[in-house]
Amino acid sequence: MTSPALSGHPIVGLIPAGQLVEQGIATAVPIVGVRWFDNRQTCQLAHDYLEGKIEGHFDEYHACKSYKIGVCAGTGGAGLLCLFHEPERSLAWGLVRQWQQVALPDGTTALEKRPSLSLE
Repeated sequence: MTSPALSGHPIVGLIPAGQLVEQGIATAVPIVGVRWFDNRQTCQLAHDYLEGKIEGHFDEYHACKSYKIGVCAGTGGAGLLCLFHEPERSLAWGLVRQWQQVALPDGTTALEKRPSLSLE
């Protein structure tokens, strides 16, 4: 079963009616499973590399506040490698490529998901 509010996310459990009365909830509450988000896919240095702003050398990424001896500390304790220690054809770099930098009216940049490619 999936949640109509979060399409594609499975309902992994149910809090029975009456167990959350002290929070003002009298009905049963579904527990929705959500996909883990790999924060590395929105790494500014990775996007700068893909846009040719940096070359991806050690001296360019080792000063990152999340860089800890080859591991990205920005992954919530998951212990994942820094992207620059991953092969460019890895799944992680594939996730990075799903995003693009866009210029905002004030001159700053932000990331947005690239439009899905249709092969119709």
